[in-house]
Amino acid sequence: MTHQTHLSEDPTLKTATGAEAPVEDRVVYRDEMMRALDCCSRTLTRYVTSKKLPAPDVSLTLQKQGWRISTLRAAGINLF
Repeated sequence: MTHQTHLSEDPTLKTATGAEAPVEDRVVYRDEMMRALDCCSRTLTRYVTSKKLPAPDVSLTLQKQGWRISTLRAAGINLF
C-alpha cells in the first residue's frame, strides 16, 4: 500500500503574516527587476523613493530585496 499526498484544489500558500498568496506569486528580486526595466540599481532605488515602484516585500539584505508579483500588479506594473 502506498500513501500519496495530494495538493489541495486551491493553489495558495500561507505567507509569514498568515495571509494567503497564490503559488505563482513569486518574488522578483532586484537583479531581475533591473533587467526588466533596463535600469541600474541606483535608478531602481530612485523609483522606489519617488513611489514609482512600491517598497520591496522581501528585504534580506540591502542588495537582496524583491517584490511579489501581486504587489507589482496591484501598483499597475505588469512586467511579469
